[in-house]
Amino acid sequence: MTAPRKDGSEIRLNLTKLTLLILVLWILYAFGGTLLFIYIWEEANAYTLGYYIARYWAAPPIWLKLAVICSAYMFLQSLLIYFLTGRKPKNLHFHFGWTFLGFLPKQPVPLKNFRLWSLLPSLLLGVLPAVHGFCIGNGYIYTCGLIGFILGTTDLLLCFKLRRFNDEDLIRLDKGLSRITIIRRNYGRKP
Repeated sequence: MTAPRKDGSEIRLNLTKLTLLILVLWILYAFGGTLLFIYIWEEANAYTLGYYIARYWAAPPIWLKLAVICSAYMFLQSLLIYFLTGRKPKNLHFHFGWTFLGFLPKQPVPLKNFRLWSLLPSLLLGVLPAVHGFCIGNGYIYTCGLIGFILGTTDLLLCFKLRRFNDEDLIRLDKGLSRITIIRRNYGRKP
């Protein structure tokens, strides 16, 4: 939802719908991604599908994979925001909440830097490992890539909502990623 404010436009994400979307994507990727993987690399039948879902998605190492990928995602985003805000630790604060966990900038940043911050971890930890694992037939790398892509769903949705704004506009993160404000710098162009 986009609402005008005196200092810019405010964009709010519906976190309930987003959580349901991530849950549906998790189930879709677990079944659909595994079915596609075994269709290409193995013999496609119900036994093989159940075996691969149990091996890659339901086994106890999935929690270890999830913890490692979440940590790597958080580290990469923190490193990117550190460099994109001018390499000054005083410009960052640690946000701990159920919507976001990690470092966020205290002051508004240009939208082009924010887009890089939100898209690069999804690509590096999600899309590229999934494509690589699928192409070489490695189910563990493929599963890790799908998990990374699921973790980046919020960032990808946010980038999709911000596509109509100019790169020179500023973005301020008020409460994690659930409420952001776009401060218009280029008033000659309509949003």
